[in-house]
Amino acid sequence: MLSSQQVVYLGFMATAVNAISQLPQVLVTFKTTNLEAVSITTNILLFVAQCLWFIYAVYVKSTPLMVSATMTGILCLIIIVRVWRIRRSTSHDNEMLSEFGLEMDML
Repeated sequence: MLSSQQVVYLGFMATAVNAISQLPQVLVTFKTTNLEAVSITTNILLFVAQCLWFIYAVYVKSTPLMVSATMTGILCLIIIVRVWRIRRSTSHDNEMLSEFGLEMDML
C-alpha cells in the first residue's frame, strides 16, 4: 500500500509524463510551417478536457492534477495558436499568389 506522500509523488510523476508527451508536438510547430498533419480539432478538444480536469482538480483539491491540467492545457494552447497562425498566414500567402496567377508549388 502506498502512503499519502507516495501517492502525491506518483501524481507529480504522472504530471511530468503528461506534459512531456505534448512537447514533441509543440516543438514540431516551431520547427516547420507544414502543419497539415496537426489536428487543431484534437488539440481544441484536449484543451477543453484539460480545463474540465482543472476544475475537477480544484474541487477535489488535487495539486498534481491541477498542475498537470495547467501544463498540458498551456501546451495545447501553444499548439492551437501556432497552427492557427501558420495556416492563416499560408492561406493569405496563397490568396495573394493566386491574384497573380501563381501557385505555391511554382515557387
